[in-house]
Amino acid sequence: METSFSDQMDQDKLFPTLSTAQVARIAAHGHRRAIARGDVLMDVGDKSLAFFVVLSGEIQAVRASYIQGWLRTRLTPGLLHAVARNQARGVAQIALFEVGTTFRADDPFREQSKLGFALAGPSSTDWSSPRTSFDVLDATGVVEAVLTELGVTGWRLEPDAGAPFHPGRSARVSVDGTHLGVVGEIHPRVAASLEIDGRVAAGAIGLTPLRAAAGEQTFAFRDAPRFPPVRRDLAFVLPADVAFDGIRAALVEAGAPEIDACTLFDVFEGPPLEPGTRSLAFAVELRAADRTLTDEEAQAVVERMVAALGERFGASLRTG
Repeated sequence: METSFSDQMDQDKLFPTLSTAQVARIAAHGHRRAIARGDVLMDVGDKSLAFFVVLSGEIQAVRASYIQGWLRTRLTPGLLHAVARNQARGVAQIALFEVGTTFRADDPFREQSKLGFALAGPSSTDWSSPRTSFDVLDATGVVEAVLTELGVTGWRLEPDAGAPFHPGRSARVSVDGTHLGVVGEIHPRVAASLEIDGRVAAGAIGLTPLRAAAGEQTFAFRDAPRFPPVRRDLAFVLPADVAFDGIRAALVEAGAPEIDACTLFDVFEGPPLEPGTRSLAFAVELRAADRTLTDEEAQAVVERMVAALGERFGASLRTG
């Protein structure tokens, strides 16, 4: 399988206990990676420190220096702040993950590498799916998908994850009796304190036990995109009995190699369309690996796709 991952840093330093293949599998589930600025929280304040309360009730944040701030014991606070910032900038559907280091003031002092993720907003933007918010089931699904694709078996959920999670909608994740991480919905009061609208689902997994439990798999990789896409909305009128899958496959084939995404977002039947026909509208993203496509280049790709659907299905581009 081919997927994309960010390769901005030396992999041995950035992912000390998780292979690039495993990171790529997480990205393949639609999550964008959040890169922390180091392993400290800058100017965190009391609200963020409250996230570090462990089950015993003790705050375990470690003071690094007055310049750096607090060494973090969890990835969750930074991800929640990232969710809040994205919502403030108008991002509707948010799916983020981070691989980073956390710290505990044990004897001896401990550094732990972890994977964390956060979900907020509508769980789907597809026209045929109900507009429901991400919740604990979605977060659990992310954990299940990642563990399954990494070859992990024998894992289970046990109540509950503790603060800042909702006590009735969270769980601890274990593998053959070994604690692996936590998953669930953030408590509404915590989300509200960060000015986050709606539900937030999140999870965190320790990479040392994950790597020990993960199987070996082989993947193909491509670099994360460096240049922005050109977006086009294309609506085609075609016979109503033509299957959607064939239309999308033809679009992807004709748009290659520039086509980067092709999503059906609307289906319409009825006047002013002719009886026996319908309109399928696709959101298309076009991208080149080495440059930003010009309008002329993007239009040439669109014309290829329109011609291919016309020849194969008798489809026409809807202009009104």
